[in-house]
Amino acid sequence: MKAELLITDDSGQRYAGTCDLSPVLEVGSGIDNLEDSLSPVAKNARPLDFALPARAFVKKYGAAMGGPKKFALLLAKLVGGRIGEPVERAAIEKSWNKMRPLMGGSFNGAYTNRAKENAWVDSPKTGQYVLLPAWTEILG
Repeated sequence: MKAELLITDDSGQRYAGTCDLSPVLEVGSGIDNLEDSLSPVAKNARPLDFALPARAFVKKYGAAMGGPKKFALLLAKLVGGRIGEPVERAAIEKSWNKMRPLMGGSFNGAYTNRAKENAWVDSPKTGQYVLLPAWTEILG
């Protein structure tokens, strides 16, 4: 089962994301054993600050990433981490090209294909991209 979460911490910072939930079937296998069932990405995940400006967001979270991962990261920033929300390629390309030095150069269409091959993004319509749940793999 998929769940969408919106959490606000004590300082008012809001965090949003999606996760997969599975039923707890064994007696005594509640919260105590939850950590054992988490994926390595979920165990090591750090909350992303989607409120940061795009340049600061990419610099903070994408410094060591290659083009396809930066494409997925920029798409995640543009949609605030929401899965399935479409963004036009032109908007992504415009945002990318405003920060060429941080992105490692001009926008390259091959990055979109490689991000799709890794199931981080999809293209439901020509010229539109959406995040897929596996996009968080780029953070590992």
